[in-house]
Amino acid sequence: MSQSYLVFYYLAMTISLLTCLTVVVLSWKNREAPGARAMLGLAVATFIWGFGFIFEAASSSLSQQILFNNIGYIGSMSVPVTWLLFAILYTNAGKPFANWKKVLLSVFPFFIIIMVWSNDAHQLMWSNEHQVASGPFLVVAKTYGPLFWIAVVHNYTLVISGAIILIRQLFIGVPLYRKQAFILLFAACLPLVWNAIYVFDLLSLPRKDLTPVMFAISGIAITLGLMRFKLFKTIPFAYPIIVQQMNDGVLVFDSSDHLLETNPAACRMTGLDNSMVGHELKDICHLSPLLECLAIADFGHLDLESTSKTKGQFFDLDKQPLFDKRQQQVGWLATIRDISQRKQTAQELKERKEQYFTLVEHGNDGIAIVQHGLIIYANSKIKEMSGYQLEEILEKPFTQFVSPEQRKTVEKYYQKRIGGQESAGRYEARLINKQGQEVYVEISASII
Repeated sequence: MSQSYLVFYYLAMTISLLTCLTVVVLSWKNREAPGARAMLGLAVATFIWGFGFIFEAASSSLSQQILFNNIGYIGSMSVPVTWLLFAILYTNAGKPFANWKKVLLSVFPFFIIIMVWSNDAHQLMWSNEHQVASGPFLVVAKTYGPLFWIAVVHNYTLVISGAIILIRQLFIGVPLYRKQAFILLFAACLPLVWNAIYVFDLLSLPRKDLTPVMFAISGIAITLGLMRFKLFKTIPFAYPIIVQQMNDGVLVFDSSDHLLETNPAACRMTGLDNSMVGHELKDICHLSPLLECLAIADFGHLDLESTSKTKGQFFDLDKQPLFDKRQQQVGWLATIRDISQRKQTAQELKERKEQYFTLVEHGNDGIAIVQHGLIIYANSKIKEMSGYQLEEILEKPFTQFVSPEQRKTVEKYYQKRIGGQESAGRYEARLINKQGQEVYVEISASII
């Protein structure tokens, strides 16, 4: 049993080191993604931790074991900090994490590392170091001091805090994202649980800390997450930021019409605020005509002109049901888009079109549009000059209304013009009206 446990320990520690190197490589390849650099730091810290412990186990003298134990502490004090940073940066929890906050998190671990290496001078970390046999190992027994227990509490606090940040994301409800979160939670909890077992001697095993091995297993889990679920590249927890920064208003209600979530754009449009989350729609719909419309509207799209103090506001409302995996309705989603600018532009175009139509239709000059040699538009002055009704002019060759002696010349001008050649743009001609009389005109022609 003793010999087999010895083999298991060295094999497990070796695998942990190789796993850390694998995670370092993967993290470096994805270093621009949120949380990747923190994961790289976590893997490096775990490697240092395991490196110190495996060489401590292989050493025979007390001084060598204490040296490698102290090296291991550089990693063990860095792991909780890098783990918390990974959780914060990966989930995008809150605002971007400032550099001074990262430095602040590192102050206490750096202090503990200094105290570990200077323990002979103060013995606040431990005292009475001596070698004892524990199964197949020769280990260093110690009497732990108060600073050691403070460090333990500090490390547990950081690791648990990182796990809590991830637990919050389990409410997202998208299966792929839940799998990612569970992988990360497994990675967080396994080393924490095992370290508690080791520190408080809860199992009858040789006194060799396997916490780095547990972090190696965590590294494998995270590596699987990287490859299977594209852990860094998917960035599932960024979705609340996207919703919060959308220009469209978003409102989520449950099946009983209670408000579950809203974003800043919806608050601006409706007069809501976050304190009204949880209220039933009928109790808050008086705040805005938009909410009143949502309260009575069926699912689908609807254009609404605001009757609020600001006139001329238009909104496009979309109300759609939300279903769970069993296709049972669990609530509904409303999106609100301000289309006032689009409506205003459309109205301006309409007014401008009417102005141009009035100008062209009632001008003193006859205006016609010719396409493929046929008249496709003629204004009132053309009708007056020719004596023909509009239906007698449209879709007729324009040369039909030119005197026979000039038709070839006018046709030649037309063909050159549409062919991109130089042609007379202004010339005199004679038209033949409905009564057969000649009407002398000046033609000014241009390409549209």
